[in-house]
Amino acid sequence: MATNTTYYPAGIIARLAHWLGRTWARTWHKADGALASTGLPPKAVTALTWVAKLAIIAAALYVAFWVVMLVVFVIFVMNMGAHRGQGYTEESVYTVTEEEVPAYEMRSGSEGNGVYDHLGFRVDNKNEIW
Repeated sequence: MATNTTYYPAGIIARLAHWLGRTWARTWHKADGALASTGLPPKAVTALTWVAKLAIIAAALYVAFWVVMLVVFVIFVMNMGAHRGQGYTEESVYTVTEEEVPAYEMRSGSEGNGVYDHLGFRVDNKNEIW
């Protein structure tokens, strides 16, 4: 009993990828034949084919890099535009008000029992008793 062993992908994306792969292989097979018909040695044909493939992949990666950089820039600009006009100034972004800083607290830290600030540094003199 003869069976059909040809694989047919089910989804649209899988069919598109299958078609692109077959087209890619067919194109390079034709390119190999065209280069071989010019009288080039087989090793030169293989080398030229690999150089062309690597150049195409490098160009695709170059384009992808700049597309990603463009997307990051657009997100950055949109983020800056979202905060515009909300009362943020350069001074208010980099200054901390007293309400935002937690008070000192007595705790056991990396330098023993003592008074520590909100950054984890001990602020009391270790030799003094409170």
